[in-house]
Amino acid sequence: RLLRRARGVGVVFVAWVAAVTLLHTVDFISNRTHVVFHSESRFGVGEAAWYPERAANFIRQQRLPGNIFEEYSLGGFASWRLGPEYPDFIDGRFDHLAPAVLVEERKLRAEPPDSADWQAAADRWGMNGLLIRTADRENALGYCRSTSWRPVYMDEVSLVLLRNTPANRSWIDRLEIDCFSQPLGPPESASRKDLYDFWLNAGGLLFALQRNPEAEAAMQKAVALYPYDPNSRMLLGELYL
Repeated sequence: RLLRRARGVGVVFVAWVAAVTLLHTVDFISNRTHVVFHSESRFGVGEAAWYPERAANFIRQQRLPGNIFEEYSLGGFASWRLGPEYPDFIDGRFDHLAPAVLVEERKLRAEPPDSADWQAAADRWGMNGLLIRTADRENALGYCRSTSWRPVYMDEVSLVLLRNTPANRSWIDRLEIDCFSQPLGPPESASRKDLYDFWLNAGGLLFALQRNPEAEAAMQKAVALYPYDPNSRMLLGELYL
């Protein structure tokens, strides 16, 4: 009798474990976990959505003049994707090898792009371009309004700008864009998760650029794709506020 009871408990336990395993498997396969947690350190198969892959392709295809400045979080990507033709300004090695450059990078990112510090750094380092990550929306409006740097490329996660100098005039005349009217379109053959990332990031960037009706439309599309995700609803709430 005890053996039969233990066997029944075992069957129930195995069924419970199997159900929980199936639930978590579906959670990850459907990308629900990655969407809800929305963390750069937790992602599914493939490259993380915030890497500026298309911007890097643009820099290479148009053979933009170097040197290209990029922020700390993009250093490893830039060294792998743009090097060796375009040396990266900073990456994780600088924490120990050149901490003064890390301090300077943080100082520059806190300054408006037309500031004297930016001009001095551009002269010192021979900067001709900026590769800016816009997924966190930080300073996107200031870069687009800059007179010292002119935008030549924009997508939902990145900006590319060229220094406004006579030497760069031919590229600027041919490639310059207007951040306040430049259309943003989703990549072709995008999965549901990729479309969600696109519309959420596009909504955040459009919001930062004060293109509010377009931002609302993009955020609503993100909400429709994953209605249980709090991130898109929070961003939409910030817009309405």
